[in-house]
Amino acid sequence: MAENLIPFRWPEGWSDANLLAETPFNCLLVEGTQSGAPVLSGIRVLTAPPAEVHLLEGVAPGTRASRKGDGSADSGPTGKPWIDANGWQIELARALHPGKTIWVEHEAGRDLLLSVADAAAYGGRWVVTLPRTVRDGIENGEGAAESAWKALTAAVRFFTRHSGWESFEPVASVGLLSDFGKDVAFLAGEFLNLAARRPLPVRILTADSMAGLPCIVHMDEHPPDAARRDALLGFAEAGGLVISSGALTSLPYRGPAPGYAFARVGKGRVVRPVEPWSDPYQLAADVHLLVTREQDVIRLYNGASLNVRYLQDRTGTRGVVHLLNFAGTPGAHPVTVALARRWKRARLLGFDRAESAAIEPVRYGIEIPLPDFSTYLAIELEA
Repeated sequence: MAENLIPFRWPEGWSDANLLAETPFNCLLVEGTQSGAPVLSGIRVLTAPPAEVHLLEGVAPGTRASRKGDGSADSGPTGKPWIDANGWQIELARALHPGKTIWVEHEAGRDLLLSVADAAAYGGRWVVTLPRTVRDGIENGEGAAESAWKALTAAVRFFTRHSGWESFEPVASVGLLSDFGKDVAFLAGEFLNLAARRPLPVRILTADSMAGLPCIVHMDEHPPDAARRDALLGFAEAGGLVISSGALTSLPYRGPAPGYAFARVGKGRVVRPVEPWSDPYQLAADVHLLVTREQDVIRLYNGASLNVRYLQDRTGTRGVVHLLNFAGTPGAHPVTVALARRWKRARLLGFDRAESAAIEPVRYGIEIPLPDFSTYLAIELEA
C-alpha cells in the first residue's frame, strides 16, 4: 500500500546496496533511463509514484534569505521572518485528493531534517533527495556526510514510529469552506499559509464537517449552491460566525467592524466584506480579529520562526503539537506553547529526545515551556 511506502530518490552513480542497510527506506525512485539501483528484498524500485500517490512540487523549507545579502532573513509586515513551507499545500492536497498518500518533491535545502519534518508533520512524505555533497561524501566514506545520513534516517524512522499521528485531526478555531477553483486558488492557499504564521489553525472543510468550530470562512467567488448555503446559515443560526466572500442572506447587513458588514442570523452572525478580498495577509488578520483571540485554541510565545500543527485523535484523549523551527537555530528567548484545553499530561519528543514536559495552569488554559531546539519538537498530549 502506498501509505506504507517511504520514498528515497536513488542518486545517479550509486551502486552499493549496502548504503541502504538499516535505513527505513522501502521505495526507490529512479530516473526512467537510470540504471544501477539495487534490487533488494522488500524494496520497490519505481520510475514514477504509484497511482495511489499525489505528488506535490514543493519548496525547500526554511527562512527566506534577505535581498540585502547580509545573511539575515527576509521579514513580513509584523517583523516575523518570511518562511518557505509545504504544510499548507499538503493539507490542501489531502482535502482535495482524499484517500491518496501525499508525496512532496523538492531539491534538498540546507536542513535535511526540516525537509523530513515539514512534510511528515502534515501527513505527507518528502521524497528524500540528497544534495551532491552529501551523496558523494557518503559513497566516499566521509565522516560529516555519514553523520548527516545517520541523522536523516533517524528523523525518517522517528515519524515512521509515530505514524499513528497521521490519523489525528486538526484542532482549529476556523474552518475554510471552498471549492478552491481558479478564481480563489491563490487567495485561499495564501490564506492557509499566512493563517498558520499567526498561529490561527484552520481546518479545511466539507459541508458535513462543520461541527465543533466557532467560525467558518466561505471563500468562493460564485454564490454557494442551495445545500451549501443552507448548511452555512444553519451553522450561523446555531450560534456560529460565518465570514463569507458574498451575501448569504437577504437580511440587512450593518457594521461595526471597518470593512465588514454583519447580519444577525438566529444565535449567530453572517459577515461579508464591503469590498472583495484581494490581500491574503490582510484577510488572515481580519479573520483572526473577527473570530477574536478568545477563540484561540493555541498560542505561541517567542516563536517568530516557528510553525505549529495541533492535532488530536477522534476520541479526544490524545493529542500532539508539532513545532517546526525554520530558522535552523534556537531563538534568543525561551519558547512557550499555550493551549486552551487543559490536557493532563505532556511529553516532549524529538529525533534524539524523550522527556516529560511541565504543565503550568493559567487563566487561558495551560502553558508548556519548551527547551531549545533547532529543527523539530513534538508535544505529545494525554487527557
